[in-house]
Amino acid sequence: MITEQALSLYNLKQPQADFIHHNENMTYKITDAGKAYVLRVHKPVEGFSVDIFDTNHSKIERIQSELEIISGLRNNTTIPMQAPVAGTNGSLVQTLADSTPITLLEWVTGETVNNIEMTPDILKDSGKMIGEMHSFLSSAGKAYTRPAYDQSLLLRIAERIENAAYLEIIKPEQARIIEKALGEMRKRFDELDTMYERAYHPHRFNGG
Repeated sequence: MITEQALSLYNLKQPQADFIHHNENMTYKITDAGKAYVLRVHKPVEGFSVDIFDTNHSKIERIQSELEIISGLRNNTTIPMQAPVAGTNGSLVQTLADSTPITLLEWVTGETVNNIEMTPDILKDSGKMIGEMHSFLSSAGKAYTRPAYDQSLLLRIAERIENAAYLEIIKPEQARIIEKALGEMRKRFDELDTMYERAYHPHRFNGG
C-alpha cells in the first residue's frame, strides 16, 4: 500500500492514515503518538497535474524549494505555517519505489478559506499575511525555485489547448475562446513589462 511504504520512510511509531482527497496530490491526515501530520503523495489525478511548471527544474527541486519557503516563512514571519518533517535519511522530500515524491508536514488546525465568511477583519489579516510573505521573499537573498507566470507559460498553455482540440478533448470553439483569452493575457504581460522597464530602466526610453 502507498501509505505504508511512504510512512516507513519517517521516524513514526504507529501512524494511522485517513484519506482526505486526491487532486494534484494524494493527501492523508496522519496521526501518531498524539500528533497529527499531513502526508502528500505527489501523484496527481488526471487533469490536476502541475508539471507544466517543471521546465527548467525537476519536480523534486520544485517541491524541495516549496518546503524551504514554508520553513523560511515559519521561522522569519508571524504567519502560522506547517513545519516540514524530514525523513529517516534527513531529506525533506522522500521518494517511493517508483520515484514518486512524498512530503510530510505538521498538521495545522483551522478552516479552509472556502469554509469561512470573508469578513473585513479576515480580509485585513489576509492582506497583512500577503504583505509579510512578499517582504520575506523579496529580502530572503535566495533564488527559490518557484513557478514562473510569464509569457513562456502562456505559450505552453496554448500548445496544450491546441493539442487538446486536435485530440477532440475540447471543442474547437472552446479552444478558440481560450486562445483568445491567452492572447489578451499576453498583451497585459507586455504592458506590465513596459511599465517595469519605464520604472526601473527609464534611460532606455529617454535616450540616456
